[in-house]
Amino acid sequence: MTPVLAVDDVEANLEALRAVLRDLPIRLDCVRSAEEGLAKLLDDQYALALIDVQMPGMNGFEMAELMRSVPETERIPIIFITAGGSKPSFVFKGYDVGAVDYLVKPYEPKFLVSKVRVFVELHEAQEQLRRAVAAEAATASRLRELNEELSRFAAVAAHDLRSPLSKVMRFMGLLRHKSAGALETANLLPIMDKMEASLSRMLELVTALYDLYSMESREIGEHRILLDNTLEEVTSLLSDDIASSGGRVEVGRLPTVLGSGALLRQAFQNLVGNALKYAREGVPPVVTISGGPAAQPGYVEIEVRDNGVGFSADKAQTIFMPFARLPETEEREGLGIGLATVRKIVQRHGGEIRASGAPGEGATVTLTLPAAD
Repeated sequence: MTPVLAVDDVEANLEALRAVLRDLPIRLDCVRSAEEGLAKLLDDQYALALIDVQMPGMNGFEMAELMRSVPETERIPIIFITAGGSKPSFVFKGYDVGAVDYLVKPYEPKFLVSKVRVFVELHEAQEQLRRAVAAEAATASRLRELNEELSRFAAVAAHDLRSPLSKVMRFMGLLRHKSAGALETANLLPIMDKMEASLSRMLELVTALYDLYSMESREIGEHRILLDNTLEEVTSLLSDDIASSGGRVEVGRLPTVLGSGALLRQAFQNLVGNALKYAREGVPPVVTISGGPAAQPGYVEIEVRDNGVGFSADKAQTIFMPFARLPETEEREGLGIGLATVRKIVQRHGGEIRASGAPGEGATVTLTLPAAD
């Protein structure tokens, strides 16, 4: 039952209110003084206060002024009920202290029932909204906890898997070296090649997963990073891939940012590597990297644009999900973790990332990062 407070120093008036409002789904709490009413208001979340104006001691107007001065009661609707007449000065005073309505005795019972019903329904709607918001917040908090637990589990699992996989790779290399002749005689070298290739890809995947899910614990810092130098390192590391693709990487003048040099190098290496990997058939890849101030003060924007296979507009968010495979790229070899790692790196720097593109027309990835100056 929705609580409603009635304050009147005359018991007969309170009895009349009980009778008039008896069919409403409310709990009518009645008190005989403003002081008792203020104490009651602090004990419960009342939907409405029906207050007599003329009471001995503290009158209704003074009670309303005190209600509006306390955060716990300042938003409770007030309807004044008085036998003091409808002089404009009284009515204006009532609205001035925060009343939502002003009724003069004798009042029409149906009017009072209708007004109380409106505020009771409004209170119930607000309570339902509050409960829904609280439930959503609790769900979101739990989802964050589960996501953090999953990330920790994935990071630990990937870390623990790397060691045995590396050992198996070394043992297979040793077996190939020690028993090359026997393997060749038994025609087992092709099988060894496939096993080593599979293990190598598995180790690469586990390492990529570790990089992605351990990102939350990686130190970022606020080092000044010259992105010009970072891209020089990236193009040097990818020089063989650039040469074999017949493409080129064009880097404009880039700003200086704050963050981790190692992580940003990894991010741009993933972006440039993706652009080279997803080139259009028969079209040499061209990757253009440029930068400048962002709309948000204190940040810069870096654009990485390519002329590759691109993607449809509705996939602009999907491409940053782990293991995302788009129709335009599903036949290409890849782990599906590179762009997810880039997004995590950018987020850890307090920045944002977005992508745009069109099938057959290339793609643009835009990074927003904190500026050094």
